[in-house]
Amino acid sequence: MSVIEDDIRTIVGGHFTPDALSPAVYDATLARARARPKEYLDAFEALFLGLNFDALIQSRLYLPTFLKLLAGADPARVRALAAALLKLYDSVMVTYDAARDKRALFALLPEETVRLLQRLEVRRVELRALK
Repeated sequence: MSVIEDDIRTIVGGHFTPDALSPAVYDATLARARARPKEYLDAFEALFLGLNFDALIQSRLYLPTFLKLLAGADPARVRALAAALLKLYDSVMVTYDAARDKRALFALLPEETVRLLQRLEVRRVELRALK
Protein backbone atom coordinates (compact mmCIF):
# COMPACT_ATOMS: atom_id res chain seq x y z
CA MET A 1 0.00 0.00 0.00
CA SER A 2 1.30 3.47 -0.84
CA VAL A 3 1.86 6.37 1.52
CA ILE A 4 -1.02 8.15 -0.20
CA GLU A 5 -3.42 5.26 0.43
CA ASP A 6 -2.20 4.98 4.03
CA ASP A 7 -2.82 8.69 4.53
CA ILE A 8 -6.30 8.49 3.03
CA ARG A 9 -7.21 5.51 5.21
CA THR A 10 -5.93 7.41 8.25
CA ILE A 11 -8.00 10.47 7.39
CA VAL A 12 -11.25 8.58 6.71
CA GLY A 13 -10.83 6.13 9.58
CA GLY A 14 -12.59 8.30 12.13
CA HIS A 15 -9.73 9.35 14.38
CA PHE A 16 -8.06 12.00 12.26
CA THR A 17 -7.48 14.62 14.93
CA PRO A 18 -4.33 16.13 16.43
CA ASP A 19 -5.26 14.60 19.79
CA ALA A 20 -5.65 11.09 18.38
CA LEU A 21 -2.54 11.13 16.19
CA SER A 22 -0.36 13.84 17.74
CA PRO A 23 -0.23 17.32 16.27
CA ALA A 24 2.94 16.53 14.31
CA VAL A 25 1.51 13.43 12.60
CA TYR A 26 -1.81 15.18 11.92
CA ASP A 27 -0.11 18.23 10.39
CA ALA A 28 2.30 16.14 8.30
CA THR A 29 -0.50 13.95 6.92
CA LEU A 30 -2.66 16.94 6.05
CA ALA A 31 0.29 18.77 4.49
CA ARG A 32 1.10 15.79 2.24
CA ALA A 33 -2.51 15.58 1.05
CA ARG A 34 -2.82 19.30 0.39
CA ALA A 35 0.54 19.44 -1.39
CA ARG A 36 -0.52 16.76 -3.89
CA PRO A 37 -4.32 17.04 -4.18
CA LYS A 38 -4.54 15.46 -7.64
CA GLU A 39 -2.73 12.29 -6.57
CA TYR A 40 -4.69 12.06 -3.33
CA LEU A 41 -8.05 12.62 -5.02
CA ASP A 42 -7.15 10.09 -7.74
CA ALA A 43 -6.29 7.52 -5.07
CA PHE A 44 -9.46 8.34 -3.14
CA GLU A 45 -11.52 7.77 -6.28
CA ALA A 46 -9.78 4.45 -6.95
CA LEU A 47 -10.27 3.30 -3.35
CA PHE A 48 -13.94 4.19 -2.91
CA LEU A 49 -15.72 4.65 -6.23
CA GLY A 50 -16.42 2.42 -9.21
CA LEU A 51 -15.91 -1.29 -8.56
CA ASN A 52 -14.57 -0.53 -5.08
CA PHE A 53 -17.82 1.04 -3.88
CA ASP A 54 -19.05 -0.74 -0.76
CA ALA A 55 -21.87 0.99 1.09
CA LEU A 56 -21.46 -1.07 4.26
CA ILE A 57 -17.74 -0.35 4.63
CA GLN A 58 -18.11 3.27 3.56
CA SER A 59 -20.89 3.89 6.05
CA ARG A 60 -18.28 3.28 8.76
CA LEU A 61 -15.73 5.62 7.20
CA TYR A 62 -15.63 9.41 7.08
CA LEU A 63 -15.19 10.00 3.36
CA PRO A 64 -16.73 13.50 3.44
CA THR A 65 -14.07 14.52 5.97
CA PHE A 66 -11.32 13.76 3.46
CA LEU A 67 -13.12 15.70 0.75
CA LYS A 68 -13.66 18.69 3.06
CA LEU A 69 -9.97 18.79 3.88
CA LEU A 70 -9.05 19.00 0.18
CA ALA A 71 -11.92 21.24 -0.92
CA GLY A 72 -9.72 24.33 -0.92
CA ALA A 73 -7.01 22.64 -2.97
CA ASP A 74 -9.26 21.45 -5.82
CA PRO A 75 -12.86 22.59 -5.33
CA ALA A 76 -14.19 21.38 -8.69
CA ARG A 77 -12.77 17.88 -8.30
CA VAL A 78 -14.00 17.63 -4.70
CA ARG A 79 -17.50 18.68 -5.79
CA ALA A 80 -17.43 16.07 -8.58
CA LEU A 81 -16.32 13.29 -6.22
CA ALA A 82 -18.91 14.34 -3.63
CA ALA A 83 -21.60 14.25 -6.31
CA ALA A 84 -20.48 10.80 -7.50
CA LEU A 85 -20.50 9.40 -3.96
CA LEU A 86 -23.86 11.00 -3.26
CA LYS A 87 -25.32 9.38 -6.38
CA LEU A 88 -24.09 5.97 -5.21
CA TYR A 89 -25.41 6.50 -1.69
CA ASP A 90 -28.75 7.68 -3.09
CA SER A 91 -29.03 4.44 -5.09
CA VAL A 92 -28.51 2.40 -1.92
CA MET A 93 -31.01 4.53 0.01
CA VAL A 94 -33.95 4.17 -2.41
CA THR A 95 -36.10 2.18 0.04
CA TYR A 96 -35.19 4.49 2.92
CA ASP A 97 -36.10 7.56 0.86
CA ALA A 98 -39.40 6.03 -0.26
CA ALA A 99 -40.50 5.12 3.25
CA ARG A 100 -42.98 7.63 4.61
CA ASP A 101 -42.60 6.28 8.13
CA LYS A 102 -38.93 5.68 8.94
CA ARG A 103 -39.79 4.14 12.32
CA ALA A 104 -42.04 1.57 10.68
CA LEU A 105 -39.30 0.76 8.16
CA PHE A 106 -36.72 0.41 10.92
CA ALA A 107 -39.03 -1.93 12.85
CA LEU A 108 -38.94 -4.33 9.87
CA LEU A 109 -35.17 -4.33 9.46
CA PRO A 110 -32.31 -5.91 11.39
CA GLU A 111 -30.57 -3.50 13.75
CA GLU A 112 -27.33 -3.50 11.74
CA THR A 113 -29.25 -2.51 8.59
CA VAL A 114 -30.92 0.32 10.47
CA ARG A 115 -27.52 1.59 11.65
CA LEU A 116 -26.18 1.33 8.09
CA LEU A 117 -29.05 3.46 6.78
CA GLN A 118 -28.60 6.01 9.56
CA ARG A 119 -24.85 6.30 8.93
CA LEU A 120 -25.36 6.67 5.17
CA GLU A 121 -27.96 9.37 5.75
CA VAL A 122 -25.43 11.33 7.81
CA ARG A 123 -22.83 10.90 5.05
CA ARG A 124 -25.33 12.12 2.45
CA VAL A 125 -25.96 15.29 4.45
CA GLU A 126 -22.21 15.89 4.66
CA LEU A 127 -21.71 15.25 0.94
CA ARG A 128 -24.56 17.57 -0.03
CA ALA A 129 -22.79 20.35 1.85
CA LEU A 130 -19.77 19.86 -0.44
CA LYS A 131 -21.67 20.18 -3.72
